[in-house]
Amino acid sequence: MKVLSVIKKAINPQGWPGVLGGLAIFVASLGWMDAAFAHEAWVLTPDEMAEWNARPLPDLFVHLSWKNTMLSLLGVGVVSAWLVVGRTRAVRQMLPGVQAALDRLSPFSPFAVRIGLGVMLGMAAFGLSPRFGTGMFEAATLVAPDLELRRLPINLEWMAWLEAYAAVTLLLGVYVRLAALLVLALDLLGLALFGYDMLAYAGIVAAGPVYLLVTGAGRLALPMPSILQSIKPASSGLSPALGLLFARLSMGLNFIYLGIEYKFRHANLSMAFIENDHVYTFGLEPATFVFCMFMVETAAGILMVAGSMLRLLAIVLLAAFIFMSYALHESPIGHIIVYGLLFAFFVQRGARASAVAQTARQQVASAAAHQAS
Repeated sequence: MKVLSVIKKAINPQGWPGVLGGLAIFVASLGWMDAAFAHEAWVLTPDEMAEWNARPLPDLFVHLSWKNTMLSLLGVGVVSAWLVVGRTRAVRQMLPGVQAALDRLSPFSPFAVRIGLGVMLGMAAFGLSPRFGTGMFEAATLVAPDLELRRLPINLEWMAWLEAYAAVTLLLGVYVRLAALLVLALDLLGLALFGYDMLAYAGIVAAGPVYLLVTGAGRLALPMPSILQSIKPASSGLSPALGLLFARLSMGLNFIYLGIEYKFRHANLSMAFIENDHVYTFGLEPATFVFCMFMVETAAGILMVAGSMLRLLAIVLLAAFIFMSYALHESPIGHIIVYGLLFAFFVQRGARASAVAQTARQQVASAAAHQAS
């Protein structure tokens, strides 16, 4: 009876709506896993990737011409205009009622991030997001469909159980910071094991746990057992804006890398899935469309790193992901970690790095003064 009493105190019913919601999203995702995904390494077999990479790149990516010059100047102009407009006071103070309403939703940002991260890890652990040519439940992966654990020279498929543990704790909202540390360790281990292939995901995967290390579980989470509630991690007193800063830097740099490496240096891979899936290109030649994709992805990363008009950027990126999902007939869950982070960018007011650093210094000084007293 004493054991039951401890369990009842530890598990407060206030957290159950978030738990049930997270589990519902995970279960719903099981019905969507047989569709194709957008990332080049997910929709092409290794043989197809090798074949397309062996082909010469289109002239647009090799030789300077009026077309790639004008497109590049257009991209630079849009990014520059976005940065200039984003620094004006009129834009920052626009629609104060809407911004206040979004600010009230910001406590739910950690919930969105951990649900996105948890569902992604759960799908990877149980082989629910296979790459093209691999069956459901056939191969456990490390965070992404093309990082199959069975490909490694040594047997490390037990890592899938670590992903499953992290997924469950994130969905339930318990031991979230511990799960975040575990995911960061898996991210670093993935770089050591998969090397180049892991670089496509490392920054985006790291953005979620880094954010959660600062914010914790947030709303709609099961409370910690009472015996552990007195333990306060060192990161618990940090401003959520600091977590958002780390997340957007990590995700933005990853976007820049993806744009340059996959849409420019290996543009043929994007040409392949455009041709195979008959993607609508708005009347543009496939090479021109891929060049525009390169600029959009790179520009999005630059703006994310700069933190300029994050809320509007989140809307634009969400629209872009929805279009690609529709065009490629892909799973709506395929980029769920990105959706969770975009929700945080949308509802949480972004601060410049200098302002976040000043707030962090004030918090550290205050904590030091409190400890000295």
